[in-house]
Amino acid sequence: MVITIIYSIALLFALLIFGVYTFFFKSREKLFVLLFGSIAITNLGYLLVSLSKTESFALFSNTLAYFGSTFLPMLMLLILLESLAQKPRKRTVVALVCLAVSVFLLTATQLFPSIKLYYEDATLLFTEDGAAYLDKEYGPCHILYTLYLMGYFITMICFSMSAILRKKMESGKQTAVLLAVFVNLCVWLAEQFTLLELEFLAVSYLISEIFLLIFRQLILENERLKASLAAETQKAVKAAEDPVDERLAAFAENLKALTPTEKIVLGHYVAGKTTAETLEAMCITQNTLKYHNKNLYSKLYVSSRKELLELYRKAEKNQ
Repeated sequence: MVITIIYSIALLFALLIFGVYTFFFKSREKLFVLLFGSIAITNLGYLLVSLSKTESFALFSNTLAYFGSTFLPMLMLLILLESLAQKPRKRTVVALVCLAVSVFLLTATQLFPSIKLYYEDATLLFTEDGAAYLDKEYGPCHILYTLYLMGYFITMICFSMSAILRKKMESGKQTAVLLAVFVNLCVWLAEQFTLLELEFLAVSYLISEIFLLIFRQLILENERLKASLAAETQKAVKAAEDPVDERLAAFAENLKALTPTEKIVLGHYVAGKTTAETLEAMCITQNTLKYHNKNLYSKLYVSSRKELLELYRKAEKNQ
């Protein structure tokens, strides 16, 4: 029973990924938990169909698979919106959930053969190795499920294109979601026009699950690197600013050590007086002023009047 084995392996991996992600990942996200859970439910449904002995049980199992499949596109859209920082309103999410429930209830009419809305007819057949599958003749409302999937896919394309045009599109999670949806949609459409004994969606869902999980980890790692880089940059900026702060503190402290004459000289410089005006105001010679300047610059650790005045004004602002 090769088909049953494939379904079993797909379910085993889906449950493994769901369990590991849900119980062992510290940075797990609720949407991903629901997405991986939906994939596990879908694969369980496919496996049970292959093990079915009666048509009624096969239809029940097929309905179980539809339960997971119906919510998958909605979850992928919400993950995409979250990655684009466009979190939908609560009432929008409620509306999407109600729509998904309505579509699922439509697919669930297959449980009642007399209601020929979704399936006109469904016959349980068996492969040569004994695996069961349903030969389906679609009813008039089956097109609604197709439109449901296409609607989600078109919506995700629109949001992504809008983000690209606004230069807010990153090449990580959004691309992964779109590619996963596109692959699954193509597989689903192919299955609508061919009679296949194996539901390839069971495999494509699993591949998409692994694909999304890997991209999610890459996104998280990238975010951690950005956060680390930002922290290092902030630290570097602070380190660059600290010496200036220390120098200003030392400058302000050294001002207290100036002699009365040196303070008078500094006062004239701060007032904007020239050398000639300072000499005239203090009635001293140029050599005497040079002597005071030398002591002034030495005590305040500056090399020019310009630097002296810049530090003085900064020290005044910090007081």
